[in-house]
Amino acid sequence: MEWYWIFLIVISSLVGLYVLYVVSYGISMYFFVSHPRKRMRSIQFLRDDEGSEKKRFLDDYDASWKKEPFTFVGYKGYELYAEFIPGETETNKYVICTHGYTVNHIASVKYANIFKKLGYNIIIYDDRGHGNNKKKGITMGMNESKDLLCLINYVYDRFGNDIYLGLHGESMGSSTSLFVLKYGVKVKFVVSDCGYANCKEFFLNTMKKKYKIPALSVRIANIVALFCSHAQYFKVRPDLAVKERKDVPICFFHGEEDAFIPKYNSDVLFASASGYKELHQIPEAKHCQSIVVDRVRYFEIVKSFLSKID
Repeated sequence: MEWYWIFLIVISSLVGLYVLYVVSYGISMYFFVSHPRKRMRSIQFLRDDEGSEKKRFLDDYDASWKKEPFTFVGYKGYELYAEFIPGETETNKYVICTHGYTVNHIASVKYANIFKKLGYNIIIYDDRGHGNNKKKGITMGMNESKDLLCLINYVYDRFGNDIYLGLHGESMGSSTSLFVLKYGVKVKFVVSDCGYANCKEFFLNTMKKKYKIPALSVRIANIVALFCSHAQYFKVRPDLAVKERKDVPICFFHGEEDAFIPKYNSDVLFASASGYKELHQIPEAKHCQSIVVDRVRYFEIVKSFLSKID
């Protein structure tokens, strides 16, 4: 056999192995993102973690808060668990808090505590595939925003169309709470904590840096997601959604030390937002830790923001 045939066989084999590696990685990434069973933290885990002496966010929730569990029907008939937490006094102000990837409604209690002190009725819930809900693929805000749309409609149907309703979201819940604005929902404000501005850029940049995933694998994962669940991760664009809604004031939070969803995402979102907006970046705070690092400041910022738009 001539040397060049050997060379071509070797090169072809190496290329074939690389393609197989990239494709396998892409498929693995799809299941890692959309079905993160081993990473999913249980309700008890979150209760133990959030209820530690350091945080103490669950003390009042456990001891004295009134809680009304309920379920609502989300996108394509999927049923989701939720809790209604009434305010201390009768009020027409409501807020829906949406948690992030791999956690559950318990992670929203630390934010619900703020709104309860400010006189709001609160709704916390488990995202699809999380907490008390049945197993379901996660779509990084695509179908989650449609579930949130269903919950918003449920809240208006139950409590009346004249209520004052706002949204709070953390991480994926933040991006979901912003992305839902594209559907023209009637909300008075959004508090957005450490969300991604563009799911495609998040995957291509953050996932590549943090998990060393080849960019081509990320694109393959998106194709697999489209084929398996009809979820187009790359179309989740909160930055475009906020640009279209100048009528919705938005308060952005982001930890300056956030390595998972870097703070530039909130810079992009802030620049894209066309209505009243604020941006607060918390020194020394990592992902989802702004309220933990400076609880008092977080409360005062939200209080001030709401007083300005009320």
